[in-house]
Amino acid sequence: MELELKKCSFNYFDVIFDACAAHEETLEAIVPDACPDILRIVETEGMAFLRSCETMDGRAELGGTVRACVLYVPENERGVRKIDVSIPFSHTFDIEGASPKSRILARASIQTIEARTVNPRKLVVRVGICVCATVYNPCVLEMCTDIADGCEAEMQKTKRSAYMPVAIKEKSFTIVDELEIPSSKPPASEILKTTVRLVTNDAKIIGSKVVFKGTAMIKTLYFAGGGASILDDICVIENELPFSQIVEVDSLDEEAECRIDLSLTGIEMSVRADMAAESRALSVSLTLEAQAIAGIVREFETISDIYSTSCEMEAEMRPYNLKSIIEKSVRRNTVREVIDVQEPCKQVIDMNARLGPAVQRREQARIFFDCDCEVTVIYFGEDDMVYNASRRFTVSYAVEAPENAVIMARVSISNESFSSASASGIEVRFSVDYDIECSLAERVMAVSAVKSDGGIKDVSGRPSVVMRFLSERECLWDVAKRYGTTVKDILTANGLEDEASAHPGRLLLIPKKR
Repeated sequence: MELELKKCSFNYFDVIFDACAAHEETLEAIVPDACPDILRIVETEGMAFLRSCETMDGRAELGGTVRACVLYVPENERGVRKIDVSIPFSHTFDIEGASPKSRILARASIQTIEARTVNPRKLVVRVGICVCATVYNPCVLEMCTDIADGCEAEMQKTKRSAYMPVAIKEKSFTIVDELEIPSSKPPASEILKTTVRLVTNDAKIIGSKVVFKGTAMIKTLYFAGGGASILDDICVIENELPFSQIVEVDSLDEEAECRIDLSLTGIEMSVRADMAAESRALSVSLTLEAQAIAGIVREFETISDIYSTSCEMEAEMRPYNLKSIIEKSVRRNTVREVIDVQEPCKQVIDMNARLGPAVQRREQARIFFDCDCEVTVIYFGEDDMVYNASRRFTVSYAVEAPENAVIMARVSISNESFSSASASGIEVRFSVDYDIECSLAERVMAVSAVKSDGGIKDVSGRPSVVMRFLSERECLWDVAKRYGTTVKDILTANGLEDEASAHPGRLLLIPKKR
């Protein structure tokens, strides 16, 4: 018969998939009738917006849109013009164990983007998208912690702890504001391009709510027009929009830790209509999605071994995979490079850097994160024309890690960047942030069931007293189980206070259990 055991259970989410994939899309676009012909493409920039994420049996499907902005020098016109191109994309991940009940946290970013002209009225845009997904399945961890009342048995218990994600929640929200153009800059006539970087500043759990604060770092390149020269017409401004939000999460322990991942799902920017005469303000509307994942460290006991001194007993063991977090940190790596230019640089207008996903490689006690990086610079040449220069290279960073550690790292470009003309080209400097989580996965064996036929053990053939030395690889539990007695009886018979007093090599008196 199977003996009744006391159990504890914890609901949590188990990661069944965590990966990034490269996805490429190509689209032909026609120059709008209102725009002049293309003389030369200056830069292609873009943002990827995820619109849908869905899990189903054996796979996950993601869909979204890339909004590309192509800046070009027009024929027979001064300045820079833009063409907006919308490119839809979809990607499927094959995921063993995925189902409609799975939860998915996903993000998409531009890894590479470029445009080329087919003729002055037609162009082709090619974009490389990095699509990342982490998929969780709801699970229950059930552990046997004790034997039911009325059952007699000797148990060896071990204290355990494990980190468990316990809540996953998403929330969409919109920020609407106005960006003032500094008095040192000319008024805006047309917005050429906008880039947005999202930062989470703080997150706290209060009751069943996650309260977090963040900042949207917005950089806008605009065309003024009417200046004395082209150098006065193309300007860059940077603004910060702080925000705070509340995410409702049911049954959340205040001791839990929460991480907030932010992604941009939409953006609208325009010169404020009622200020068109001066054009010293820009209207902005950002649609964001916050993905909140909360985890907690659970403390519990497991039965690592069990036996009876009076009856035959058989324990069933099963493996449990427990995860512990040993480090959470943000590391910063400063990158310095020189970009070669075709035309001598007179003044840098704007610089942007894009990162691919972090690829891990281990060398002895260190793990290296290698990211493909593309840096693009727009600048004025000595002839006062607008040019661009770009370079691709690999950014590497190493961290110390135990051999059996699992490290997850999310990389992003910080808001600190610098670029200037140099004798050999354009010098760029920026920082890469590595949000690192280092964990250890431990596989432990514990009692999951106990069976007994109810028969009484026959101990008539055992000696009344056994004298023996404790070997190096033994503990009192092993000796007591082997001879059908208890650790307590051995301690009492040898006048020992606790198990730590029983050193290897000590002669022990092992009494017979009656």
